[in-house]
Amino acid sequence: MEATETLPETPPVEWAPSQAQRNREKALRRFNALFVYGPLGLGVLIVLGLLGWLFWAAVLPQSFTGADTAGARGLASGLADTIFILMALPWALLCPLLPIAFIAGIFYSRRQGHAPLRRLQHLFWRLDGFLHQIDAKVNEFAPRIAQAVTAGNATITRLTTTAARLVQPKATPPTEQQTTTPNHTQDT
Repeated sequence: MEATETLPETPPVEWAPSQAQRNREKALRRFNALFVYGPLGLGVLIVLGLLGWLFWAAVLPQSFTGADTAGARGLASGLADTIFILMALPWALLCPLLPIAFIAGIFYSRRQGHAPLRRLQHLFWRLDGFLHQIDAKVNEFAPRIAQAVTAGNATITRLTTTAARLVQPKATPPTEQQTTTPNHTQDT
């Protein structure tokens, strides 16, 4: 038997961050709390407070305006408009980002010396080549298919006409009485 050599087990080394890494993590947490989570939380609290006020004004209008329901409806409408504006404002600010990023990408690629939209141009070239292949095949097979369809339709028409002539009785020539109309009388 051959003896196999085994490596001695080494205890796993636990990773511990350095003091500089801990300081950066604390600074990042502080920044996120002050400038990301704080403003987002404040905005959410304001919108939730307005929603609660809107609900309260809609359900219990007498508590705000006494018996005046028109004033309560005006308050509810104003609150609803304010909430809508506050909800639409972030989207209105984010909507122009995609076109701005697209235009910035075009300017960046021009500065780098790349042709604008070169990948898209290559895609269109491939698509154009593919469409030319399809056009060539259609032009090759279309006359054959049209000839076959025309011949098939002619055969079907010929067979149905022949069958109709075999089934229908011979038509007799119209007599003189059949050609007169009931409104006209014959002179005798």
